Amino acid sequence: MTYTTDALIIREVAYDDNDKMLTLLTPEYGRVGVMAKGARSMRSGLMTASQLYSWGNYEIYTRGDRHWLREAALIEPFYGLRNDLGRISLAAYICDVTYDATGEQVAADDVLRVVLNTLYALSHELASPHLIKAAFELRIAAMSGFLPDLDGCVVCEAEETEGMYLDVMNGRLICAACMQKDAAAQRRPDPAYEIEPTRIFLPIPRGALAAMRYILSAPVKRLFSFRLDAGDEADFSRACESYLLNHFERGFASLDFYRSIEGMASKAAQMKKE
Repeated sequence: MTYTTDALIIREVAYDDNDKMLTLLTPEYGRVGVMAKGARSMRSGLMTASQLYSWGNYEIYTRGDRHWLREAALIEPFYGLRNDLGRISLAAYICDVTYDATGEQVAADDVLRVVLNTLYALSHELASPHLIKAAFELRIAAMSGFLPDLDGCVVCEAEETEGMYLDVMNGRLICAACMQKDAAAQRRPDPAYEIEPTRIFLPIPRGALAAMRYILSAPVKRLFSFRLDAGDEADFSRACESYLLNHFERGFASLDFYRSIEGMASKAAQMKKE
């Protein structure tokens, strides 16, 4: 059987001398593993459209549970990602999260649209990388079944106060006043547990909370149409990353690499100032 589909390449692995194993994310079939014969050869007609992070149209031949790439036409290469080590390392993390958030033979149209818009925003520098990363993390976490309740404090139902905290593990808000009242209870383990359950509370300033609420409801094309000041962006970024990693229950080597690149860039900037 042969079929054609638009797809984003989210993983690639070199195979033999000139071949590649590609993981395509398609709207209809979710993740599809495809062998691209000869795609690493400069003479191959598949080479250009079989690069990591490429969005294109692909003709796939299947026999049993094996898939081969026959033809490929590039639609969007996201060249802007490849001009900066920080952006391309962040793209790797985005694709790793996407891999975990999708499955084989499970339609992924909604997730795919979020990922494509995220890579476009990153490639064209539509917002800071930290803002793009955090917005992606929160939106994908919500789409993966971990939608947080950000309407108001879980205890007193206040929608907005000077001090709000995100209860990361339970996906809800609690205000500073209710946190203080509950402080003694937080220090006492629940007798139903042999080990006290992990509790993570992160401060969410008003600007960051407004941004998080916006991300959960915004149309995909407007997902990055907001800005935060430096202080709010830091709290916002920390909260979104912590929320996704704790609910996915894993870390990512690509995230560690991205952090190392960011750390080196920050040190270099600091040395220039001095």
